[in-house]
Amino acid sequence: MSYVYGEVVLVENFLINFIILKVTSSIMKKKTRRLQLALGALLGAVYSLMQYAHPIFTKFPFKVMLSVLIILISFSPIRLRDFTSHMLIFYGISLLFGGCVIGLIILGNKSANMTLTIYGVRSTTVMIGIFIGIITIIKIRELIVDVKLKSNSTMEICIYLHDKKLFTKGFIDTGCNVVEPLTGKPVLLAEYDTIKKILPEEFIHYYDTYDGIQDTDIEAKIHNTEILKRIRFIPFNTVSTDKNEKMLGYQFDKVELGDGQKWQEVEKVCVGICKRNLCEDYAFQALINPKLLYMSGGL
Repeated sequence: MSYVYGEVVLVENFLINFIILKVTSSIMKKKTRRLQLALGALLGAVYSLMQYAHPIFTKFPFKVMLSVLIILISFSPIRLRDFTSHMLIFYGISLLFGGCVIGLIILGNKSANMTLTIYGVRSTTVMIGIFIGIITIIKIRELIVDVKLKSNSTMEICIYLHDKKLFTKGFIDTGCNVVEPLTGKPVLLAEYDTIKKILPEEFIHYYDTYDGIQDTDIEAKIHNTEILKRIRFIPFNTVSTDKNEKMLGYQFDKVELGDGQKWQEVEKVCVGICKRNLCEDYAFQALINPKLLYMSGGL
């Protein structure tokens, strides 16, 4: 006889539900608090225990009602149109993860009998299946972005800093792979004459005297700690020389990227500041690292 430990079922289902809700939130680009996701995941986990105690909760109508409650709790406030989209994505991710787990079970079946038995699946198999599912989703999103990159080379950009914002135009450069040295996050490149309109005066004075070499005594020149926390020294190679220089960058609150139909948001983006013009005919003033589109989920 096999036994099912309630606390194990509760924890496992909570983690699985939370991951599914988090991925749903990421795909739908819906800002929601972790507490809301946790409450939605907890409801699903408690329901999984109720199915053992009361078989009536295994019926299809009750499961649909559960899904509705989970979406409402996790993503409220939510419009009816968005609710339907969230529900479909939620079910799609659940089916994808479940399919990956079933695939692992079939691959690990050492018997000639291909009858599938789901009961008693080990936690490691479930977690590996979820991991494969997440990787699959990431790759699909990257593929969608790559396809759209081929048909969309320029985008509108809105850069935010405190209560200021700046609109400009950027070119999606597949050869632009500049990243922050410590975090590896992609960097947006922008012309100095454009971006300086919303930069702090103290930073502008410092930039005007910057010679391309990382400053070890920057604290003596900039006294504002908020500005210091946002400054980045970004390594890059110039075309005309093999010398490694340090581009001066500044972290902005967020950047929005638009294709004329909708906008996608990326928070805490570092902007590498270029002294020269990025386009001879001034068609754009920024270079967009494609990885920024991956971070926002594509357009």
